[in-house]
Amino acid sequence: MPEFDEMLAAVRADCATRPLPEAEELRHIGSRRTHRRRVLVTGTVAVAVTGVAVAAALVIPGRVASQQPVGPATTSTSTSASASASGGPAPVGTSAGAGAPSSPSAPGSLTSAGSSDSSTSPSSSNSPTPTTPTAPSTTPPSISQIGGTPPTCQATQLGPNPLIHRGVAGGSLGITVTFTNQSTTACRLDNSVALWHAEPGQAPALVPTTSGGNYVPVLAPGGKGTALIQWVDGYGGYSTSAPECAHPTHYHGLYLVDAGAKFTLPGITLDVLCGGVSADWTLS
Repeated sequence: MPEFDEMLAAVRADCATRPLPEAEELRHIGSRRTHRRRVLVTGTVAVAVTGVAVAAALVIPGRVASQQPVGPATTSTSTSASASASGGPAPVGTSAGAGAPSSPSAPGSLTSAGSSDSSTSPSSSNSPTPTTPTAPSTTPPSISQIGGTPPTCQATQLGPNPLIHRGVAGGSLGITVTFTNQSTTACRLDNSVALWHAEPGQAPALVPTTSGGNYVPVLAPGGKGTALIQWVDGYGGYSTSAPECAHPTHYHGLYLVDAGAKFTLPGITLDVLCGGVSADWTLS
């Protein structure tokens, strides 16, 4: 093929007349081409990112605006605002809690829809106060409730032998002494239960007692009044080292004094190991 041989000879001659560039120049040419490619790639990426950001800024606000709820509260608020601006009355039938009524109601009052006035925040002071029924009193009647203050009972009205009983209740020991008005006129017992003791070789003395402050019984003819005397049974749950048990006491020769008379309590001894002695009048 003579044409191919001629073409090959021409290429060889051209290469011989055009020497190849030096190695440093070749590296410089390659570096410039690499730099141009990097600039092109970076510019392309920047343009793409900018385009995405612009698209997002245009699309997202439109979606948020289109998704805003439109309901009775918005409608009633705008309607009330327009009515207030025009000077007209507020519309009736809007949702509860939206807009103030045209004429103010009393705090906490109910509207026609059964809801409280929205312009007034609820508070405990506006809430109705429930009434609690009063329980019947179990306190014994006082002297004034019975009809005045009768005279103090005399020994002859009470008789010589009151009823005496012993008992145990709730960790306490106790005795009851019941007096009966045997006369035809009303009388009252002494203001407090006077319990005495007489120890051998010693003068009689009052037993220290505490009282709950019960009313003094007024005895109608045939009526009864009882003295209730109580003390702790043994240690009664106290520790032996408790302060209430620091001064155990024993009382003998017990008797009550009422109406100026002495009423003995035969065979009864108070062994008070802890605490003290309580004495009160009760109605029988």
